[in-house]
Amino acid sequence: MLPEHILHRPEHAAIAEKAALWCAYMEENLDFSLRHSRIHGRPHCARVLLLALGIAHRTGYEDVEDALAHAAIFHDTRRRDEGRDQGHGARAAYYYISFCRERGLPYSQRAASIMTWHDQSDAEGLDAIVRQAGGHRAAKGWLEAYRIFKDADALDRVRLGEAGLNVRMLRTEAARGMVDLARQLFSAFQP
Repeated sequence: MLPEHILHRPEHAAIAEKAALWCAYMEENLDFSLRHSRIHGRPHCARVLLLALGIAHRTGYEDVEDALAHAAIFHDTRRRDEGRDQGHGARAAYYYISFCRERGLPYSQRAASIMTWHDQSDAEGLDAIVRQAGGHRAAKGWLEAYRIFKDADALDRVRLGEAGLNVRMLRTEAARGMVDLARQLFSAFQP
């Protein structure tokens, strides 16, 4: 599902195999409540996957790649509509937890937290993640994973046109440098 001409660029060599693996896993195993969504379906999740892994690699946070991959492929699986749908993140996390238990996928509490809070304000999400991680000292990697994921999801707002993405709202410098890639990914998924 990920476009080969983008996935196999030299700058993606470190993440190409992992992105392809998780994209295929999503295609073969996950159920989406909005099966035919043009905005929040599998193509969106695949783009978020590649963008999240790319940001993690560029920022030196490769240790959170598995949590980011899980969050990317599951995060919009339980949407009820194409709008704001606050709460879809918590529903996706519940599906993820059940899925891991039933299918033997190694569970990541970090991924579940990212999913749960990705559709909430940063103030709420950051506070909740600090609590779930066990305090500020323990939360550094959790918070960076949350920021990376929120930026990857936000970058794919290029699919909504000029008004969709506000680059000034991105949390990481790496994400700000990936806007052209986000546009290329979206264009590659067009019929």
